[in-house]
Amino acid sequence: RRFDVRAYRVTNVDFHQRTVAQLEALPTTFRFFVLRIRRGGELIDAQPSMVIRPDDVLAVAARHEIFLEHGDKIGPEVADRALLDIPIESLDVVVTNRSVAGKTIAELASHDFARSVFLRKLVRSGEEMPTGPDLRVDRGDVMTLIGTGPEVERAAKHIGYPDWPTNATDM
Repeated sequence: RRFDVRAYRVTNVDFHQRTVAQLEALPTTFRFFVLRIRRGGELIDAQPSMVIRPDDVLAVAARHEIFLEHGDKIGPEVADRALLDIPIESLDVVVTNRSVAGKTIAELASHDFARSVFLRKLVRSGEEMPTGPDLRVDRGDVMTLIGTGPEVERAAKHIGYPDWPTNATDM
């Protein structure tokens, strides 16, 4: 799996009293997102303006290798089945928005609509392109996005239209 969601208890004092958006903006070489927070016994969907408190448990989404290199900076990893029970979806999106065409993956990742969404692959004219931050997106490209259902659908609206899987034959 290229992407994963893991839970960490916030023990690093550098993260206390920061908002979710501030925490997500700290790294400059990779992206991660806080999807949910367990505060006491309550599960809360994370919003960018929420303030992180000591001993919050965060459900964090990132590339697998990011957890290996940086996961322990937040605090210890914890097993919290209920917190991590977040349905993740994959959705193909056809790029049609003129304002998206010509932008790099890095430029698109900086927009609000890309929060909590990762690019799994990009297909151009039937060929999978090697993805990287400098890859420019063209109209007609098919981007496979990964994230929670509402976040992926929100991103799809800004990029173009979703190419929903169907059992119908394309005639």
